[in-house]
Amino acid sequence: MENMNNSKENKFYAIIILYNPDSLDLTISNIENLRKSNIHTFIYDNSQNADVRKKNRNTIVNTFNDVHYFDSQGENNGLSYAYNFIIEKLFEEQVDLNSGICFFDQDSEINFDSIASLIQNYLTLLERDDFGFISGFPMRKDGKPYRIREVSPKSNNNHYIEVYQAPSSFSLIPLRTFKHIGLFQKDFFIDHIDMDFSLRCRLAGKKIITLRNATFIHDIGIGNVELGGRFLFPYGHPQRHYYQVRNMILSLKRSHQSNTKIIKETFVRFSIVLITGAFKGNFNERMKFFLKGVKHGLESKGGKL
Repeated sequence: MENMNNSKENKFYAIIILYNPDSLDLTISNIENLRKSNIHTFIYDNSQNADVRKKNRNTIVNTFNDVHYFDSQGENNGLSYAYNFIIEKLFEEQVDLNSGICFFDQDSEINFDSIASLIQNYLTLLERDDFGFISGFPMRKDGKPYRIREVSPKSNNNHYIEVYQAPSSFSLIPLRTFKHIGLFQKDFFIDHIDMDFSLRCRLAGKKIITLRNATFIHDIGIGNVELGGRFLFPYGHPQRHYYQVRNMILSLKRSHQSNTKIIKETFVRFSIVLITGAFKGNFNERMKFFLKGVKHGLESKGGKL
């Protein structure tokens, strides 16, 4: 790995994916906070414009001489490919499997205290054989927490919450977990990548922990669907319905879940598309992408649309 010194001795790494960022101010601030925690940072730039990538590279490399920048060469390869690319680099370097990898979106707001808490608790949990990965506690921009699915509320303590799934953003995953259950699904491109990884962790007997005091802002989609002033769920562009339902079906099939489970989860996703179209518009377009996603999921067709 170019210009990477003492790679085997580094304990923590971070991966930030860029895609046509309006500004690099947040990225630079995030890298500074990661450096305070002795976390080595990797940037994978999925931006498609050559001038944008050149500017991103020059700004980052000239500001930080220890940050590794990887260029997609103008091809938006999606999240799973970018994540896997760097994870495989770490495997090639024979990095200690107890090393932890942090994952961030380009709009993640990284604060030092939350990262420090993640690392401290990670080192404690690492002694457990059933530990899959640890995640921060996601908050919406309005200051309200996201709903999380607790496995067993009675078994949780003041610090940890065992959950069914956690977002990849602001998560800290041991390299050994990837060695045990495999990398992210390379043909998912975007959406449901973290949900699939969470499912595979649990099926392998690995627990997913959310840390109460490691809060972070997690902005999903382009807005929220609300009913009577009550938040229901975030929504995105119509095309995202394709990846959400297709990858969900692929994940359940590959994990050998029952047809009943697949039908049930597809109906739930259909209801979300139905409500989103009714409240936010583009109903026909949303339904078109949804149905195409169902078709390709049942046909086991992955990749970029």
